[in-house]
Amino acid sequence: MKYFKDLYTSHKYFFNSVLSIFILLVLILNLFDLQFSGSKTSDRLAPVWLFITAGGGVYGIAVSFLIFAFYVLFQTKKNHLNKRTVLFFLIIVFLVQLINAGSTYFIFKGSYNKMRPSQHFITGTEDPDKGEILFYEKLSKDKKKFLREKTLSEPERFLDIYPPLLSDWVNESENSFPSGHSQSSFFIAVIFAFAISCLVKKNKIYLSVIPLLWALLVSVSRVIIGVHYNIDVIAGAGMGISTALILISIKRFNRIFIVDEKQLS
Repeated sequence: MKYFKDLYTSHKYFFNSVLSIFILLVLILNLFDLQFSGSKTSDRLAPVWLFITAGGGVYGIAVSFLIFAFYVLFQTKKNHLNKRTVLFFLIIVFLVQLINAGSTYFIFKGSYNKMRPSQHFITGTEDPDKGEILFYEKLSKDKKKFLREKTLSEPERFLDIYPPLLSDWVNESENSFPSGHSQSSFFIAVIFAFAISCLVKKNKIYLSVIPLLWALLVSVSRVIIGVHYNIDVIAGAGMGISTALILISIKRFNRIFIVDEKQLS
């Protein structure tokens, strides 16, 4: 218990930032009606939100991880950290992220049969098959086919939806809960923020908030473009944050970033 208390005391700014960003996410989602607000063709920010949300997808997370890895390896050389230990840490982060993503898509989403807001919108009902096989029991390829046929058979219903986003709606065939984008982005962001808070000078520690704000935007975008409900995003963010905090609380890992202040000057 004393160890974790000391860890919090020595990294108070980091832990408080993570908690503050999570609370801010919950407040934004609950105080503002964001669902579908960035889905209209007339909305000039629709392309922006679509770009932001891609940051939490497979390619976006891959790019984020590479940026994180290059930053840590650069600091490894600059601050004379143990390169082998740092590489081991990066491999563990990568593997944990794979486990996170796999468990979300193959376990959690499969356990909670909950349609996405976009799927409700396209089908026009919670039970699109009217008593036959429920939508969420279909195979992924069959869901995509069903959604695509629906958009093609009633094009007038979707004239106001930003076309690239409508294409995403059709391809987002998984269940809604929890948000994998939110989980992945916050997992990477929290670990990145921890590394920054340890490796920069004290007067630049505010830079550690940048990856957390990125994760916040990615998470909010999931509701704005209509592919998740508030609870999906909050749960996903909470899972990502929890996993990251557990990982960096392991002494072997968090100690590799603790460097003497003189090395930072």
